[in-house]
Amino acid sequence: MEPLPLFFYALSLTVSAIMATYLLRHLLFTFWAIAHRKPRNHKRALKWSPKVTILIPAHNEEKVIGQLLKSLTGLSYKGSYDVVVVDDASKDRTGEIAEQIAAATQSPYISVIHRAHGGNGKPLALNEALGHATGEILIFFDADYLPRKDLIQQLLRGFTRPDVAAVQGYIEVRNHSRALISKVVRLERLAGYRISQHARGELRLMPQLGGTVMAVRRKALQELSGFNTEALAEDTDLTLRLTLRGYRVHYGLEARSSEEAVEGMRAYFRQRHRWALGHMQCALRYSGKILRSKLSRRVKADALLCLGVYFVPPLVGLSWILSGLAVILGFPMPTYTLSLSALSIFSAVGNFAPIFEIIAGAILDRAHRALMWLPLIPVVYVVNVIISAKALTDLALKRTYRWVHTEHNGAETRRRKWRQRIHKGSKPHPFSLIGSHDALSEKKP
Repeated sequence: MEPLPLFFYALSLTVSAIMATYLLRHLLFTFWAIAHRKPRNHKRALKWSPKVTILIPAHNEEKVIGQLLKSLTGLSYKGSYDVVVVDDASKDRTGEIAEQIAAATQSPYISVIHRAHGGNGKPLALNEALGHATGEILIFFDADYLPRKDLIQQLLRGFTRPDVAAVQGYIEVRNHSRALISKVVRLERLAGYRISQHARGELRLMPQLGGTVMAVRRKALQELSGFNTEALAEDTDLTLRLTLRGYRVHYGLEARSSEEAVEGMRAYFRQRHRWALGHMQCALRYSGKILRSKLSRRVKADALLCLGVYFVPPLVGLSWILSGLAVILGFPMPTYTLSLSALSIFSAVGNFAPIFEIIAGAILDRAHRALMWLPLIPVVYVVNVIISAKALTDLALKRTYRWVHTEHNGAETRRRKWRQRIHKGSKPHPFSLIGSHDALSEKKP
């Protein structure tokens, strides 16, 4: 065999082996999540009520910060908890809205920290907030989230052992009816949080912290000196540092909170690019440490496969290019070339989660209508191939990344105003105007 076809042959076998590994991984997660639909501790009684501090970094979040703070005043947790909001150098009315709600709220106690020089990334804001946290357990939220009333109790149920340092909750998409991109994100969340994260938790592997709707022991976070300010993906970075220190991360399937997903392709591209680049940075930073650690073989394998997930789409793109070149250059078309293309598409479609994982997640979560948008997944995956390839290029060329804030539109606020127009005779909630971006705007001269 000539050198060039031999090179194509060897490369195709390598890519196919990687694809097959991820395919088997997702198959295992899917079948395990179906077989273990309920988490092991879902009926466990909550036997402790520690002091909890909820931390919220907020940069230009005037459209959503009010609805989050209002929802936090209605949580059903009977223990003591307080809220710390970090106004991270916002140029809008984020700080003003937070201060108004704090002044009108007696329980829980809400404190607002104003950073004059910020907006350069969430880790810096989070580390400043840590200095004001008094709770034994710290819960982190992004400003566009709305938790269920029992969220604190459900997160606390995950701290079943002293070596459990963090618990990640289930993220749902509440604005999935407003844009095609948010419908795609919903499908991604169903696969990632209903199937992959749940299975990894039940298999005692390494569930991944998502940076929001997560609870962390303050003592464990202090041991690590807080968040890594050089990490773009501070959540993945924290997951790995806790795991390498001997701690475990638990996944709480019943600890649910909804997010406002991005609604435009530009916002989707920017957000996913940051995730991909941050994930790749973590792969370079921690892969060697994981291999040299005393972690079990299965946890090592799960951690390395998790770190490699954003390298898979460029490999898929490479396989497409190789298959095309093999045809253009007139190479013989043995089975390996065809299988390479088929395996590349099938094994990684759907933002790193195969189609069957999305289907299983939608069925288990009774979100059957979401499956009508399944044809969008292959299209968006092509976009993710481009995103991950760009992130890999930026990493290789050591390009400087400028933090880009994800804008939110306040989906819950718009729905609440629509309901109020229908039910004009009903009394408004005590906080229905305080902290409302629209109400404040009307006061401006």
